[in-house]
Amino acid sequence: MSSRKYDVIIIGAGIGGLTCGCYLAKAGMKVLIIEQHYKVGGYCTSFDRKGYRFDAAVHCLGGLGAQGKLRELWDELELTYNLKLIRNNPLDILKIPGYCIRILNNIEETKNELQQNFPKQAKCIEKFFKDVVGQSFTKIYFTWKGKTFSDVLNYYFTDTNLKSLLTFPVATVALPASRLSAIAGISLYKNFVLDGGYYPIGGMDTIPLALEKKFLKNGGQLLKLSPVVRIENQSNRIKGIYTQHNSFSAKYYVSAIDVRTTFLKLMEKKSISLTFVHTLKQMESTKSCFLVYLGIEDMVSFEQGTNIWFCKSRRIDRVYEMVYQGKLDLKSSYIFIHINPMISSQKRAVVLFLTTPFINIDYWERNKEKIKDNMIKRSYVALPELKGKIRCIEIATPVTLEKYTGNQNGAMYGWAPTPQQVERSMLSKLPFENLFLCGHWSTESFGYGGIMKAFLSGKLTALKIVDKESRR
Repeated sequence: MSSRKYDVIIIGAGIGGLTCGCYLAKAGMKVLIIEQHYKVGGYCTSFDRKGYRFDAAVHCLGGLGAQGKLRELWDELELTYNLKLIRNNPLDILKIPGYCIRILNNIEETKNELQQNFPKQAKCIEKFFKDVVGQSFTKIYFTWKGKTFSDVLNYYFTDTNLKSLLTFPVATVALPASRLSAIAGISLYKNFVLDGGYYPIGGMDTIPLALEKKFLKNGGQLLKLSPVVRIENQSNRIKGIYTQHNSFSAKYYVSAIDVRTTFLKLMEKKSISLTFVHTLKQMESTKSCFLVYLGIEDMVSFEQGTNIWFCKSRRIDRVYEMVYQGKLDLKSSYIFIHINPMISSQKRAVVLFLTTPFINIDYWERNKEKIKDNMIKRSYVALPELKGKIRCIEIATPVTLEKYTGNQNGAMYGWAPTPQQVERSMLSKLPFENLFLCGHWSTESFGYGGIMKAFLSGKLTALKIVDKESRR
């Protein structure tokens, strides 16, 4: 082992790892973050092609209102002062046959929009919004523990079309409402749908870059282009980390990458209890995504930053269920269109999203062009303004996502937020006393994956380590 000794080593410079590192460095600990990629951020990155700037996967943020949880964390990290935000309006447009509903950045206006389209459900809509906005997380937890988001929709509403429309936004966690934890679904609405639509001027990668700057300013060290190849463990402790050319040791270690990689690929399995390995293998991750990045010229008339959810079928949950079962039916699948709010010389970046199973590498190599063409064709139906204005096309398959993030099978949100996995901290007791988890592969902190969970789990993990160190 080299003499490079640290208080904490964090594997992975996604949002979770960077947040954890910022809090630990601020607390005066000597911290090293090791990252496999040449840039930080994980899914929260941006790239440039032919004069267009695209966000790799994250399209907007929630929880940044005056009372939002993410706003609280950003204030603590002093990001609020360094990142300038705009807020889209409408946040989302939901389209199924016979309906086109706007989710606006004013809750009362959104409620009125729904009530005008579903007048017989007006009182139900009023109660749903009152409960989702007003109830505390503790109240939500004990009310809906063990239930699915379908149970929530069935409790409040009787109209099947309204329930289908309200199912649309939970597709961001790649689960049908009938399998999504009620707690996760309500939390998503509370923090992402009804307090969503925030976008950092300059692109999504301004967020990890601001965290990186903060981390380094507080004395942290960051090593890029250095994939970890082995984790040395002995008895119930981690002893060191090995990259291709170096080795490092610390008092504490944090895995901010796919937990299955940490335990099943980087460690010797014989040193890990069979019970823990079994639990890990039984856990369910979210599905992946196929993305088409479009560079659009002269499309300035449409609402900036709007997300369009479009499906030819009113049976939205059935569409999601097919993907959950590993099937991809391009005729019935929904499409999600994100229109970037930033305009440069009348150029606009548009991203098409399709939730997909991983299937296999050969499938995507053989079918990616056909799927891309199908998605573009369907986007014309949802947004006719696109036709004839595409100047640049890029594709990302689940294989691409796996390559750049290390998430097995290109999982979009870490662990699937099912009732069992949300309500039980299934990996809270790790086999090594000086190892911690953070990011969307942790099983503690919040109801669903994504940026919110990554930030919050990073903070909570840092607090655990600081508390443990103070007790030494």
